[in-house]
Amino acid sequence: MPSWVILIPLLLPIAAALAIFVLERFRPNFGLAWLMAILASTIDWGLLLVLRLRTPAPLQVADWLPFTVQMDDRLLLQVDGISWPLAFSLATLLMAVILTAPVRLGQKSYPIAWASNLFITAMGMVGVLSGNLITLLLVWSLIDFVELVVMLRTVNEPRLNTQVVVAFIVRVSGTIVALSAFIVGKNLDLTSEVSPFPQASILLLVAAGLRLGILPLNLPYRQEIQMRRGVGTLLRMASSATSLVLLARLNPTQLPTGWMNFLLFGTAIGTLYAASMWAGATNELNGRPYWVVATAGLAIACVINGSPISSLVWSTAMILYGSVLFLYSARARFSLALPILAALAMSGLPFTPTAYGWPGLLGDTFNLFDMAMILAVALLIVGLVRHAMAPGEALKNMQGWIQVAYPLGLVLLVGSGWLIAVIGPDGFFTAGRWPASLAAVLLAIGWIAAILYQRLLVHMKERLAWLDSLLRAIARWMVSFFSFRWLYSVLQDFMELLRRLVNSLSLILEGEGGVLWALVLLALLLTVLIPGTGH
Repeated sequence: MPSWVILIPLLLPIAAALAIFVLERFRPNFGLAWLMAILASTIDWGLLLVLRLRTPAPLQVADWLPFTVQMDDRLLLQVDGISWPLAFSLATLLMAVILTAPVRLGQKSYPIAWASNLFITAMGMVGVLSGNLITLLLVWSLIDFVELVVMLRTVNEPRLNTQVVVAFIVRVSGTIVALSAFIVGKNLDLTSEVSPFPQASILLLVAAGLRLGILPLNLPYRQEIQMRRGVGTLLRMASSATSLVLLARLNPTQLPTGWMNFLLFGTAIGTLYAASMWAGATNELNGRPYWVVATAGLAIACVINGSPISSLVWSTAMILYGSVLFLYSARARFSLALPILAALAMSGLPFTPTAYGWPGLLGDTFNLFDMAMILAVALLIVGLVRHAMAPGEALKNMQGWIQVAYPLGLVLLVGSGWLIAVIGPDGFFTAGRWPASLAAVLLAIGWIAAILYQRLLVHMKERLAWLDSLLRAIARWMVSFFSFRWLYSVLQDFMELLRRLVNSLSLILEGEGGVLWALVLLALLLTVLIPGTGH
């Protein structure tokens, strides 16, 4: 198949988004706009399915810079066993968002929001289809800018604006670390023909971890900034997918034991914390950033253990099964089965979509880290079921076609996970490590049973008030500590102290004795630099 075919799933959503913008500007038509959005997303989804069966040649643009550089500056897009599962997951999410959008009309899910969904998905697909690091870095920069603009236009409080800027700085820091890895890789004379990414694996791992918020753990958002379910979910998932693809493309290298233990410890702490916050969040939207961090932690753990390809399983699970809940705004008697199926797929039981992820997550010998990962997966399952049991809008009160389209979008998310496992990379449909997955499921069932029993105690007015107070105090402390706002305050105080020191030094040097002080400092500098001067 010719290489230009890769451009179709990228340009089609952009063309549909522009058409909807023009339609809304001159002749607003709600039904036609939704039809255009669902048609574009369906074609995109079907085309990506075809591209799995008939893989096109890589598309590359060389010599696009107006000057010559001594590095691989090609813009490279390719569909392979790594990029396809993530691209297909994003296409599935887009289609699910459009199908479920009519349910959210009361939450301002209008044609302009659908056009934004199409554009965001196109950006995310360019990122996951990137075949080399320079292309991925350009996409990261574009997504960071778009997310910054969207967030600043969404929030109105100065405190939240500060959180947005801090999050932007952290992601840009990840981009800078990845760029330094690219430079280090070139200095080590590593050819890009052998691998599209330089082999500075630890730097690239830290870069992806920074952008995903897990390595090191950074949660500048103490609470989720309220955004529309569709746009907010797609923006979070598209941005994360462009970092997750980097993890899957890293070379499986054996890290030094010290580095490996240090990285595994940091990953385990961050993953467990995020998973517990997800399970205990007030609702699924407030828990959304914790879901992203926890599942990203599982993906990073696979890379540290030397199995980058296994990270793909947890990456697609982040996008598909989390989105089932994030789009689950209307409730019906039968609809609870869909989040439960998503939780089952997340468990990694034999021949479920995430079963392939367990061998990469666990080591050869059972240890504390393996226990932490099993507990983290159990908490993620608990959160999926717990939030699904919360009350919502009544689906039966809506129009008939909405009652058909809405569950179809959720079914698409759940079913696509099994589809990726069956026709995706070889070996994805496997039994995995069934003792670990079974342990996670049993833990989750016990936890859910305890939650249901606690709710029963609430109705019977037998709840232990002192235990509630203790747990809430511990939770507040964990949120305060792991949000790292105290670290940002310390850094801000340090920079303020440094500024005052520089200002004081400037006043001294600019004063009447400035020349004398300059000569004293020069003499001191010479004493340090020139051997024998001080004797």
